[in-house]
Amino acid sequence: MKKQLAGLFITVFLIVLILGAAAVIYVQVRFANKEEVRNATIEMREYSVSTKIPGRIEWIAVDEGDVVDVNQEIFKVTSKEIEAKVEQASGAVQSAQAQYNIARNYTRPEQLNMAKQSYEAAKSQYDLAKKSYDRMKKLADEKLISLQELDVISQKLEAATAQMQAAKSQYEMATTGARPEEKNMALGQVLRAKGSLAEASSYLDETIVRTVVGGVISKRYVNSGELVSTGFPVVTVIDTTDFWAELSLPATELEKIKLGQILKGRVNGLGKDVDFKVVNYSAMGEYSNWRTTTENSTFDVRTFAVKLKSTEPVLAGLRPGMTVTFNFDNKKINKK
Repeated sequence: MKKQLAGLFITVFLIVLILGAAAVIYVQVRFANKEEVRNATIEMREYSVSTKIPGRIEWIAVDEGDVVDVNQEIFKVTSKEIEAKVEQASGAVQSAQAQYNIARNYTRPEQLNMAKQSYEAAKSQYDLAKKSYDRMKKLADEKLISLQELDVISQKLEAATAQMQAAKSQYEMATTGARPEEKNMALGQVLRAKGSLAEASSYLDETIVRTVVGGVISKRYVNSGELVSTGFPVVTVIDTTDFWAELSLPATELEKIKLGQILKGRVNGLGKDVDFKVVNYSAMGEYSNWRTTTENSTFDVRTFAVKLKSTEPVLAGLRPGMTVTFNFDNKKINKK
C-alpha cells in the first residue's frame, strides 16, 4: 500500500513538473515573439487664408471639405470704400496732370483765373480744417474725445494744407510764369498722384482673396455679411501633399530607430502598408522631468516626437488624424 502511494506521489510530481516546464517554455516563446506595436498620428501642413484689408465679407465660395486649387478665388471683401478711393486717386492724377500741363505752357488769363479760384477754394478748405482741428484739439485736451478722433481731424488738416500749398504754388506759377523748379514740382505732384492711384488700385486687387496652395478646406470661420479684420483667418486649407506621421517614443526606445531608417506602417483608414522614413526627432523631450520617483532612485522617462515622411508623395484619401501602426520587430519589417 505504501509503495502504491509513493508511486502515485512520484507520478503526480512528475506531471506537475512537466506542466510547469511547459508553462515556462510557453511564456518564453510568447514573449520572444511578442510584437512591439506603436501608433503614430498623421499630421498635415495647414495654411490660414486671411484678408489684407478689413471689411465685410461680400461672398465666400467654399465650405468645409471642399477641394481647392492653387490661386482659386475663396472670398471677396466689400470694396465700395476702396473703389471710391481709386476714383479719388484717379481724379487727383488728372488734376495734377492738368496743373503740370499749365506749368509747361503759356498761362492764359482764363488759366490764371482758374488757378486763383483753385487756390481760394483750397485755402477755404484749409481754414475750415484748421478751425475744426483747433476745436477738436481742445476737446481732446479735456479728454472729451478720443485721440483716434483727433487723428482723423489732424489727417484732414494735413491734406487740406497740402492741397492749399499745391494750389498756391500753381497760382503763383500762373502769375509769375513757371520756372524750371516749379515745373519739376508740378511733375512731382503728378508722380505722387499716380503713386496714390497705384496704391489704391493694389488694395482693390486685394478684395478678392485666393489660395496660395491647393488642398482641402478644413475650417471655415465666417459667413457672408460678417465683418473681418486684417489678418483674421477666414478659412484654413490643408495641403494633403505635405504630410508626415508623428510618433511619440520614450527615450528608452529611441535606440530602436535611426535617422534615415525605413519603417513599414499600417495606415489605418486606408487599409494599406506604407514605407515611412525617419527624418528627425524633436529637439527636447516632453511630458516629464528627470527626477527620482521612488526610493530605488528610478527616473521618469522623457517622450520624444519622431517625424516620419512617407516614401510615397501622395496617398489618396489620407486625412490628418488617421493613425499609423508600426511594428518594431526589426527582423520582420524594418529595413535600411
